[in-house]
Amino acid sequence: MAYVPTPLDLVDPADSVLTCFSKVNENFGDIQTVINDLTALLSGGFDYTKTDINGGASTALDSIDGAGLVQGNRALVVKGTNPGQVYIYVLDETAGGAENYPDIIVPDTNAGTKRWVLASSPSRFWNNSTDPTVNSDESIAVKPGDIWKNGANLWVCNSAVAGTASWIRLLKLGTGGTDACAGNDARLSDARPALPHDHVEAEISDLKSYSLSTHNHDLIYAALSHNHTGVYSPVGHNHDTTYAALLHNHDAAYSALGHTHADASSTVKGLIQLAGNLSGSAAAPTVVGIKESGGTSLALGAIDDGQYLKRSGSSVVSADPLKDAGGPMDVVGGCIDYVSTTQIQWTFSVNNQIRLYDGAKWVVVNCANVPTAANTALDLNGTALAHSVVYDVFAQYSSATAFSLVFSRWNSSGAGTSQRYSTWATSSAYRVGDRVLNSTTYYVCVTAHTSGTFATDLSAGKWVSNGSDPGTDFRGLYKHDGVWVSGNDTDGKTRRWLGLVMLVNNGGTPNFADDRQNRYIANIYNRISKIGHLYYNGGQYTFTSTSAREWHAGTGAVRLNALLCEGMDLLFDPHVGGVCTSGAGTMVIFAINGSNSQIFRYHSTVANQLPSGATYIPVISGYNQFTVYEQGEGTPNYTSPDSQENVYVSLFL
Repeated sequence: MAYVPTPLDLVDPADSVLTCFSKVNENFGDIQTVINDLTALLSGGFDYTKTDINGGASTALDSIDGAGLVQGNRALVVKGTNPGQVYIYVLDETAGGAENYPDIIVPDTNAGTKRWVLASSPSRFWNNSTDPTVNSDESIAVKPGDIWKNGANLWVCNSAVAGTASWIRLLKLGTGGTDACAGNDARLSDARPALPHDHVEAEISDLKSYSLSTHNHDLIYAALSHNHTGVYSPVGHNHDTTYAALLHNHDAAYSALGHTHADASSTVKGLIQLAGNLSGSAAAPTVVGIKESGGTSLALGAIDDGQYLKRSGSSVVSADPLKDAGGPMDVVGGCIDYVSTTQIQWTFSVNNQIRLYDGAKWVVVNCANVPTAANTALDLNGTALAHSVVYDVFAQYSSATAFSLVFSRWNSSGAGTSQRYSTWATSSAYRVGDRVLNSTTYYVCVTAHTSGTFATDLSAGKWVSNGSDPGTDFRGLYKHDGVWVSGNDTDGKTRRWLGLVMLVNNGGTPNFADDRQNRYIANIYNRISKIGHLYYNGGQYTFTSTSAREWHAGTGAVRLNALLCEGMDLLFDPHVGGVCTSGAGTMVIFAINGSNSQIFRYHSTVANQLPSGATYIPVISGYNQFTVYEQGEGTPNYTSPDSQENVYVSLFL
């Protein structure tokens, strides 16, 4: 398409005037042809260009009057930006039919049977700084076939349905086993191991003088598993006849593997004593003891997984030696957690491991699945879980990869009076898991029976001793190797105590609960902070009494119910607005289990005074209920807070 003008000869022989005009006209004609060709090229050979497909606006394809359209007209639509979507249409005068966006477009005016038919819509190229997701779909104008690029990785859109876009990765670069290599990938380095292969002598340029490891061979050298005929130097040091091993010396001469050492030093600490033939025979040496400086060897038995060595006395023990006053520093990677009204689970909060007793020793269980329990589960006695009853929850060993959640019912479950055990009594029906106090010892029932003489029942193996009272909050549990378990029998030791649960009554159906008014799950391990909420929502009132009572005698008062475990303190951080509006020397009393002897008092001699601060209040294990008491003081004229007052309590459950 390059334009080359016809030259005018104005010298010799000079063109005539007619010839000059003829050549000028010819040049102008050539220039016009080039301009026409260039115009056609710049327009791409399209009769129409638009920025939208339908809608009737002047920028839309369907706005073109059908009266002026002819067979084969071509239209280019570039819709949107970054990136724009390209559509190419060709007119068919006789196509007819209904509009089907974007494949068939009907002109809004004088359409007749003329239809714009989509000939092509090239895929777009999306250049992004993130990978595509299921939401990278038609909502942002993505369509199947589009290419998505993030760094050196490419995807192609397989489906663009809103919210469920599907992308197929074309190329993934990285260092993984299925990734493509690129750049400075370590797998392309010269340092990678070569596949087994052979070299002929001619391929080795320095066969007669090269270095292995940190020393040299002159000419001939011996490979592994055979002998040298002359004196040689091993790695990093020299040998004559007698030599020292790497990095240390021996008082007497010794040989390499398959020989003995002279006991030249009594200052060796922690020397492992070996038994067996060390002269190179097939008999394998075994560990028989540990020798301290100048001391005698400590005999060792077989050491199993979960057992430990200690310094003196019995050398193998099953108890974890790493423990503090509160219990072992042990492997418990989860906690009891609320799932729904019909299910709880042991959530992996740290890891999926827990150390359990398998009947012979402590082992680490790596849970393949999250242990769960339903509200229809049975307790140790085989009785269905009931509402308004406190249960101990135990992790019972099943295998190296699983345990089950099991339940043991408390003897009483009233607020402030819940306890695991009762005093043993004759002619009583006892179930598996029931716990009693007889004399000064606590026992667990392992065989259901009706009691007769305690000594007879104990001799028959119906009771197992849990020992003397190990603590006010732990009556009825047993501590095995420093770990709280169900009982002092083989089965009881396989049940590690995890915490407490209590179920609520849902129309006669027991349901799990863990909300701001009913915190009915408590953990002994991996506790987290949860909020408890108690409030008054019954309208303002006045009373004239100096006796303590619950807010408005309980009318409109919403209490907080919570299970608490041993060693747990209650962080009381009150948020009470408008403690009183009038009355001399009034106060608000925070009470536990309906007792105004367990209180935290706030005097309110000033109207609408806001109490502040926090305190720790010790509580015992089991079911506890919290509420707010009020009391007139001095002049018995007490006006309540505003219509709604709130108290929030931080619980570590």
